[in-house]
Amino acid sequence: MELDPITSDETDEQIRQYIDELDDSSSTARDVICMKLTRLGRRSSPALIAALSDPRDRVRLEAARCLRVMRDPDAAPALVRALEDDMGDVRWVAAESLCALGSMSLIPLLRALQSERWDETNLRLGAHHVLRTLISGGLAPIITPVMQALDGVGANLTVPLAAHKALEDLRAYDLR
Repeated sequence: MELDPITSDETDEQIRQYIDELDDSSSTARDVICMKLTRLGRRSSPALIAALSDPRDRVRLEAARCLRVMRDPDAAPALVRALEDDMGDVRWVAAESLCALGSMSLIPLLRALQSERWDETNLRLGAHHVLRTLISGGLAPIITPVMQALDGVGANLTVPLAAHKALEDLRAYDLR
């Protein structure tokens, strides 16, 4: 399938149509739509972020997949929420999307671990995967205590505190 050239007059309506077409039964058609949406860049981000809450499983999955390719940091909070999705594939791709964002995913992820919903099993497992991926490099001293809290006994007390401390420590890195 050949992609249509991107024009500056792509409308919001066209983007909404693309989002709807992410539910197509053909994986080839979905791939083409995802390429069109990613080629639009940040213009399609708000619609893709909203699609993470779509009632259709396939739309949520494909939206997460498109956002993984786009690496738009504005999607990080919605991708963190997608770690709690009912569908395992959506959770996995959301986690991989957060990994692709690298350090830009840390603040929304740590805020979720600091919140009252931190103990939701799928959020905890997804956060563990993302943090394990991001632990290398200069942020290891910040991430390691959160990983230890997630893995340790008494996590109900230690995880929110470790996340809070990590957020304070990240201020020195000026991550947004």
